[in-house]
Amino acid sequence: MNNNTITHVAIVLAAGKGSRMKSDIPKQYLKINEKPILYYSLNAFQKNPQISEIILVTRKEDLNYCKEEIIKKYNLEKVKKIVPGGKERYNSVYEAIKTIKVNVGEKIYVHIHDGARPVISQSVINNCISNVIKHDAIVTAVKVKDTIKIVKNGYIESTLDRNALWQIQTPQSFELNMIKSAYENIINKIKENNKNLPTITDDAMILENYNNQRIIISEGDYKNIKVTTPEDMIVTECFLKVIDTE
Repeated sequence: MNNNTITHVAIVLAAGKGSRMKSDIPKQYLKINEKPILYYSLNAFQKNPQISEIILVTRKEDLNYCKEEIIKKYNLEKVKKIVPGGKERYNSVYEAIKTIKVNVGEKIYVHIHDGARPVISQSVINNCISNVIKHDAIVTAVKVKDTIKIVKNGYIESTLDRNALWQIQTPQSFELNMIKSAYENIINKIKENNKNLPTITDDAMILENYNNQRIIISEGDYKNIKVTTPEDMIVTECFLKVIDTE
């Protein structure tokens, strides 16, 4: 019989600069309805009763701003740690994971989320929680709607089977020891200057390439977009109004 205490920790990533937004202000601090985008991402986990702790990862120069103008201002008391991020996304995730201490008899699941995805519903978070307990490794995703083609030098080479394609979102959720060991593996390979490593764009790739772990799809939401370009701000504002009524 398993008597482990289960703990759910959210890791919210906000260490990027967002150059495609074409703004002097990092996109996670741009405001919608007079609140920073990052606030909405953090508050979604703050509101979820199953999330015990939030770890925020941000740029070193933004640590005090986040503490005073977001965490304290909006009473986000579940944010227990604010961690300086690394050069790449995987560095930032690893820095957060390293701060998590496991008690005897405790099993921890981490839910890694982009701070620039503010329209995250409680149902998506709850899906992640229930699915990761069953499978240990899950990613949030929605089915691709558009036809996707492989293009080289401006010419179409082939068309991919849309039925097999999923658009990956966050949260991406994992059993702590599993994802920590996978990250340690990749960090060591990078230190060894391994030139054969693929570009890492999400957490699931760590497990896909280095642990051969089966990863389950958890149902996402088409409103759960990542704010990347200026037009995303308009769409996000509309979606936030909808999610408030759900």
